[in-house]
Amino acid sequence: MQILRVSQLQKYYGAKLILDEVSLGLNRGDRAALVGENGVGKSTLARLILRQEAAERGDIWLLPDAQVAYLPQEVRAPARQTVGNYIEARLGELHKLRDRLHELEERMGEGGDLDALLDEYGRLQERFEARGGYTLDSRIEQIFAGLSLQHIQPERSMRSLSGGEQTRVGLAALLLAAPDLLILDEPTNHLDFAGLAWLEDYLSAYPHALLMITHDRRFINRLATCILDLSAVTRSLTTYHGNYDDYLAQRQAQYESQVDAYHAQLNQMKALRTRIKKETHGHRRPKRPDDGDKWIKFTAEQQVARTVGKAVRSAKTQLQQLEAKALENPRHVWHIEFDFDPLPLASQEPLRLDELALRFGSLQLFAGANAVLLKGERVALFAPIGGGKTSLLRIIAGEMKPSQGSF
Repeated sequence: MQILRVSQLQKYYGAKLILDEVSLGLNRGDRAALVGENGVGKSTLARLILRQEAAERGDIWLLPDAQVAYLPQEVRAPARQTVGNYIEARLGELHKLRDRLHELEERMGEGGDLDALLDEYGRLQERFEARGGYTLDSRIEQIFAGLSLQHIQPERSMRSLSGGEQTRVGLAALLLAAPDLLILDEPTNHLDFAGLAWLEDYLSAYPHALLMITHDRRFINRLATCILDLSAVTRSLTTYHGNYDDYLAQRQAQYESQVDAYHAQLNQMKALRTRIKKETHGHRRPKRPDDGDKWIKFTAEQQVARTVGKAVRSAKTQLQQLEAKALENPRHVWHIEFDFDPLPLASQEPLRLDELALRFGSLQLFAGANAVLLKGERVALFAPIGGGKTSLLRIIAGEMKPSQGSF
């Protein structure tokens, strides 16, 4: 069942063309990844689908009564809104379905048009079940655990949470609501390894349509059933079936095919021009002879001229047809890569941590951090969410002071 259909969408910001002739379709069960360079218009397309902006031209169709939800890169909740209130607000549609089902149950107990009541009840019950209404309580526990939110109490203010925690609460609320079309903008930004693995598993079983905007290639490879490639050159969109690796292979094959077709047409046009030039200059129109004895030769030359003229006209017609339908030169997107020689390090041991610790009030963020970073080493720093990674980097950068230890 199709959930979303976008047809020939065009969008400008002032005189700048952002999207041109963009078309796509999403069915229930599709997991599409929208990819493209930064600033190409991915988030703009999401806002158009959400009706937050209007396009200059084109059409956006959504399945009637379909619920659409969007997770921005950064969630900013209203002042004084609690975590519990924030989640309840995003479960409004589920609560409406639940309340209507209860109302229909009461009306069926009172009599009335039982066939009509049963018909509506059946449709709403199917929708309520598909949206996870009957498993809501168990899913709250599952989703909060998967996104490392168990420690956050419902009465806590959203504004008291870190930016990453707010975004994860926003993601949890949307997963609980289970909309018909879920749009996620960089959903992996605030997840650790465990949270990322959990989200991949959860979304791989998502029963509705999913549209992801992300630069995480591994995440796309695990989840995507199709890739929507938004071109920075043409500002149009091409759909490729499969995951990210499939997309790269298909796009390269398509580009090579376009290059071959373009050069084949150029060669054909060049051959026709050469033929026209050769035939035109190589055969002159025969002059009518004065001497009657030369009529036989004249007649033969005239026949040759007619044949050559016909061939030239045919070649010109073919050339005109090719020029009228000339293929565009496939444009390859070039990337600049800088290669700067780093300044030589004077020390063989650029960084040493000795019993480093950081405490915020009664909260011990980390303690006993010892490490040595040698010249030429490349180190990955990882820890659970809230484990103090950013704080440690700020200490090393001189932006914070440790509670204990030195570096």
